[in-house]
Amino acid sequence: MKTFLKIVLIFVFIIAAGIVFVLYEALFAGNTFPEGKDKIIYINKGMKYDDLVKKLVHFGVLKRRHFFDITVWLLHADTTFLVGKYQLKSGLTNRELINIFNTGRAIIPIEVTIPEGLRIRMIARILKRELGIDSARYVSLTKEKSILQHYEIDASTMEGYLFPSTYQFAWQMNEEEIIAKQMETSNKIFSEFQIEKRAKRMDLTLHNVLTLASIVEGETRIDSERAVIAGVYINRLRKNMPLQADPTIQYVIPNGPRRLKVSDYKFRSPFNTYLHYGLPPGPINNPGKKSIIAVLNPKISKYIFFVASGTGGHTFTSNYTDHVSAVRKLRELLKEKEKAKLMLDTSDETIEK
Repeated sequence: MKTFLKIVLIFVFIIAAGIVFVLYEALFAGNTFPEGKDKIIYINKGMKYDDLVKKLVHFGVLKRRHFFDITVWLLHADTTFLVGKYQLKSGLTNRELINIFNTGRAIIPIEVTIPEGLRIRMIARILKRELGIDSARYVSLTKEKSILQHYEIDASTMEGYLFPSTYQFAWQMNEEEIIAKQMETSNKIFSEFQIEKRAKRMDLTLHNVLTLASIVEGETRIDSERAVIAGVYINRLRKNMPLQADPTIQYVIPNGPRRLKVSDYKFRSPFNTYLHYGLPPGPINNPGKKSIIAVLNPKISKYIFFVASGTGGHTFTSNYTDHVSAVRKLRELLKEKEKAKLMLDTSDETIEK
């Protein structure tokens, strides 16, 4: 009888010890990372509990899955975890992890830089890559009438109005919220520089300024040239000359931007400033602050032509004869460069033989 009692007591002790061990591992033991560094985990929209736990195990956040499952069961925890990019520290218990995923406490913002001069579809690609959003939906929303009316944009698209900057977004943030944040920045800049007021003095609208600034943005990346190019186009507008801006062709041709062919200049589109006088219907990209300021403060000159110099900048001229001469020099320079490249390639082939 005593022997039986001892066996029972030992059995009870083992069970009790097992329960204590399980409760400790489930509720109090920390999930330490061998490397000791924080881990980044993404929780996506619509992610199921099972998929999330598998991910946590795969990336070494959880030591053992079954202890996490037991914790969820014991706490009757909500397994609808918040979407986001999480930065998790080593040593967090299962209880702490569940609390973090329920409250989003460890969600970190994602810094996204939108460079100057990008079109909306290019911005959408960056946002898809960095934030995991639906790029097609983002593009579609920028053309939606109700959204355009909400932001008082009298155009068919938000092209030109989404100010290039470095933003802080959340992982898989709603596309509407992203646009709202971009427009908040845009309106702040427009107000700060009093663009509408200054544009009115030049007999222009905000839309005109953004349109012209987008062309300037498409023409040069040299800051000292921006105001000069803006002045050239304003001179052309005042003289009722076609703008003949190549970036407007690049905006509408198939598979652009690319090297332009003669036939491209005949491409039928209201954006083709070789076929149509005045400004195109709207911006061709989203210009930055420097190009906008250049349009508001154009360089006063007699220049009405410019062409690439072949050395990175442009040659500006005030008459057609000088312009033709500048074009001829460019072609000669390009021929010399092509000849030098050919000779170098031939030399390399000889060395390889």
